[in-house]
Amino acid sequence: MDDLLKTISSLGVFPNKGQSAKNILEYLDGFSYLHTKRNTIFYQVNDSLHEVQVLNVLDNREDLVTKLSIFDIK
Repeated sequence: MDDLLKTISSLGVFPNKGQSAKNILEYLDGFSYLHTKRNTIFYQVNDSLHEVQVLNVLDNREDLVTKLSIFDIK
């Protein structure tokens, strides 16, 4: 859990650390994800406010596409 919290915290310093979530599902354009050993963190960067909003943290053992298709972030 500490590693996950450190990784999430690091997004505040390096918000472009992840990849475009559009690579996973087309409608996730404008969102990013960061894949770690155990989890995938989905987030959105607001450059004008200099903030990162974490939207969801999923366990990598789950089917990400299925989980995200029911996660309405449009």
